[in-house]
Amino acid sequence: RDIMVANAHSSKSEVLMTTLDSRANPMPDYMKAQILQGRSLVSLKEETEAQLGAYRLNEARALYGLIRHFLADTLNPLASTDSLIGLLAGANTLNAQYQLALLHLNQGEYSLGSNVFNNVPALFPLSADELIAHQNMLDYYDWLVTVKQVNGNILNPDSTQQQELWDIAQADSSGAGVYARNLLVTLGETTYNEPIVLPDMYKSTRALEDYNKLLNSELPHLMKVFPNPASEFVILEYELETDVKASIHIQDVKGNTIQSLNTKNQHDQITVITHNWMPGI
Repeated sequence: RDIMVANAHSSKSEVLMTTLDSRANPMPDYMKAQILQGRSLVSLKEETEAQLGAYRLNEARALYGLIRHFLADTLNPLASTDSLIGLLAGANTLNAQYQLALLHLNQGEYSLGSNVFNNVPALFPLSADELIAHQNMLDYYDWLVTVKQVNGNILNPDSTQQQELWDIAQADSSGAGVYARNLLVTLGETTYNEPIVLPDMYKSTRALEDYNKLLNSELPHLMKVFPNPASEFVILEYELETDVKASIHIQDVKGNTIQSLNTKNQHDQITVITHNWMPGI
């Protein structure tokens, strides 16, 4: 609990919060409320991640702005193509490398495009899923090269090549699969309706209600001390969760125990004489 309270961003992790509910001994609501208070805070880690995300967004906007500029150049297309190749080659993103390979394909430079694909695993640390997606992109690129070399145009595939294109489209829901599906739509072999995902208008409301309920949880009142301030005596009222024997230790500011009391009942009051106590207790 203390670690999660100190790291405010941990309260925004659904995995961590779900793990708390899965404990054999569930965390009390008031402790969870202390953790959830971090949801309204922005930690240094989150602030740094937000700044990094903003920098990367500006970088992507600048990159694609230059790409559109070079592609739209009709005055000197050869020079713009060379500039575009240099731009994509220097961009340190996986998508830029795929665009570079497809640009070489459009220029008829098939081996250069293959080299770009082959170098990707050495340039980027790919996860297992990303390696599969990369292989699908490579299969799609090889399909494009084969069809262009055999038929001269990717819009004239034979039945066998169409089936290969279907296999690529069905093997991947993004990347190569999207390219293959779009080409099948262009060929008139299939239709595709973009799914529209509507938000659950009440999901956030339910989550907010649960969140506010936990935030309103209070600490259990195990002990009350009154009157406050006091001079001659104080009354300690305690209420234990179970009927067990417990001890109450009164300490000074240095942590030294100056008086110890034993409980007798589960719920009771104890009068403590304080007239001889020194200030600072």
